[in-house]
Amino acid sequence: MIKFNSLKIIDGFNHFEYRFDKNNLFFSKEVNTAGKTTFLRILLYSLGFNVSSTRGYRFKNIETILEMSNADSTIVLKRSSFAKIILQIAEFKKTIHLPKERNSLHSMVFGIEEPNVLNNILGVFYIDQDNGWSWFVKGTVIGKTNKFDAMELMAGISGSDIHDLQNKIGKIHEHLRTLRVIKSTSSYFRQEKSENSLFNEETKVSELRKERGLLQFRINQKKNEVRRIEKSYRNNNSFINSIEELHLSIETKDGERIPVNKSNLVDYEDNQEYLKYSIKALNLELNILQNDLKILDQELESIELPINTPDLSSLVSTFFVDNNLSVERISNLEKQYKKELKELEEEKSQRISLKSDFSQELFERVYYFANKLNVASSLDDSSKNIFKQNLSIYSGAIKSKIALAYRLAYLKFIAKSMNIYLPIIIDSPRNNEVSAFNVDLMLNLIKEDFRDHQVFIASIYNYDILDFKVFEFDNNSKIYQDIYKIV
Repeated sequence: MIKFNSLKIIDGFNHFEYRFDKNNLFFSKEVNTAGKTTFLRILLYSLGFNVSSTRGYRFKNIETILEMSNADSTIVLKRSSFAKIILQIAEFKKTIHLPKERNSLHSMVFGIEEPNVLNNILGVFYIDQDNGWSWFVKGTVIGKTNKFDAMELMAGISGSDIHDLQNKIGKIHEHLRTLRVIKSTSSYFRQEKSENSLFNEETKVSELRKERGLLQFRINQKKNEVRRIEKSYRNNNSFINSIEELHLSIETKDGERIPVNKSNLVDYEDNQEYLKYSIKALNLELNILQNDLKILDQELESIELPINTPDLSSLVSTFFVDNNLSVERISNLEKQYKKELKELEEEKSQRISLKSDFSQELFERVYYFANKLNVASSLDDSSKNIFKQNLSIYSGAIKSKIALAYRLAYLKFIAKSMNIYLPIIIDSPRNNEVSAFNVDLMLNLIKEDFRDHQVFIASIYNYDILDFKVFEFDNNSKIYQDIYKIV
């Protein structure tokens, strides 16, 4: 189980520490501005996610210290700025630079190496009160940068390689964004010369090659560091084995002879364990860097071998230099890109489905949870459409319960496939016309099917279905009211 043990929040002279149980409820009786949502977002912020501050409180002014544990060890994360976070596991300590090294951080924290899982992990275990109940397979988790794509998540779990399709899809999205800019700021672009075009592929290739060189340099550094530590580990073993073979001993003042071996050599075992963990952590970082290199190589290849669409660069140059690109031609180009985008998404779905039978299994899990929430009859009854549920036909409580069924299915997939039990964090389950009866259905489901997961819920209602540790908020006792307080 991934478990959060405690969170300390420091704001100048104000200190506040929360100590968590398995099930935790952040409650404010009929008060919606007491700090519950702020607290949950600070919890995510302390994990290294890019989370926007709430009104009236800026996260950049605080320092957080999160203590958590997984199957192997206790982890401490100390964050005092948006740009970096300090990770500590036993004697191992490392500064992580955000957001570039976020996947490296989360790889060590959650024990997951696959980038497509790490990129989507927040959407698996966190349901935001504003965005979280409105999407099933693709959407915004929180803020502008935290996105979720179920197909990419499942590709990571099943081991499907879709990086080439992701690069092509990303390039099309970039072109579509550029076309929107052209429409809204055409007067500016008319003044640009074709040689200064935003689509100067040669400049982009040069920049990417420089980035690739730096990335390869970092990979070589990591490999050298791994080899150095592995050599130290082997040398230590050889040294202690040599000593034991010599049958050396020491004599105390009392005349007692004590044989010298690894069991009584001070700090030997601890030092070797530290070296082993350092090797493991460096290999995790190395995997992330090598995957980044693979994506970069594919992006370089996509520039040199562009997708089969009209050359956007030449069209834009024609428009800016000769005023010869009509609005109609821009609209036609948009349609062409959107058509190809749809085809690539279809290919991505098919490639993932061919890799494994996960579509059927995911459908069965979603259906199982939807049935427990009394909304199974609202689902499309075919696993082929598991990623194509029509959001427009759902509203209110039905939509919220189906959204939860999907989210819980993703959690179960990761638990079964990776043996990793992520927490469940839900902000305001009674949003969006959800009744008290329906919330009871949700909590009973979590109680019965997610016994191995830690739970965090923020609400203006108190619940007794789960054995909650209750943290009560009100407008007179917000998070940082006391100089130092432990809850």
